[in-house]
Amino acid sequence: MTASPPQPHPPPQISAADLMAPEAVARLVDGLVAAVQQWATEAGSAPVAVVGIASGGAWLAEHVHARLGLSGKPGIVSSALHRDDFAARGLAHSTPSRLPFAVDCARVMLI
Repeated sequence: MTASPPQPHPPPQISAADLMAPEAVARLVDGLVAAVQQWATEAGSAPVAVVGIASGGAWLAEHVHARLGLSGKPGIVSSALHRDDFAARGLAHSTPSRLPFAVDCARVMLI
């Protein structure tokens, strides 16, 4: 019998006006880190890695990586070559992808 996937945590209740307040962002990040810690614990012996999308999630991946106490650096993935509008936009300048760890058998969280 296989284990059922973990259930998502309900999002904290934040008003639209307070969404960008530093305290609200901190609460959201705390909730994300707690969920990732649970997910990492359930990974057992599988290595856990955090990867951020260069155009928006890299800063959060760095923060989550540090809060989890993971060694090394988080990965960065560029979406420049993986867009469905590549023909219309052409190749956009972006930070190159960097995965400074082995991904074989790892549980990778993409932010």
